[in-house]
Amino acid sequence: MVRNSCSSIESRILNYVNSTRNRRGLHPVLPSKELIHCAEKHSGTMAHRGSIFHGDCGPLTGSYENCGMIPKGRVIGFKDEIRTDTDIARALHQQWMRSHTGHRENILDPHHRFAGIGVKRRGNEFFATELFHH
Repeated sequence: MVRNSCSSIESRILNYVNSTRNRRGLHPVLPSKELIHCAEKHSGTMAHRGSIFHGDCGPLTGSYENCGMIPKGRVIGFKDEIRTDTDIARALHQQWMRSHTGHRENILDPHHRFAGIGVKRRGNEFFATELFHH
């Protein structure tokens, strides 16, 4: 049985974001403690409620948010079974990059300088929030 670490998934998501940005000639986003705190709090609330929703980041006006959830196991739209931290991070990043509701644009916005990523687990589901700021 594979044990998963939310902090490991968060780091891997940030690596995917910056790798994607780099391939398009964009500067990397830097982690922001304030954004990370807010993203972790929001992911925790989503996990507690068992649903995905966009939240209010309070004093972080002007931030842009991506929210998502991925379960472990077989998932429609993904060729391989999702088991490891890398699988979970890749699947979440792919969901956001395939999105037509602004998630992809948030990742690729050339004005974004900072990011915060929070992942929380509920059973076999991983709830994630990405926050970006200029």
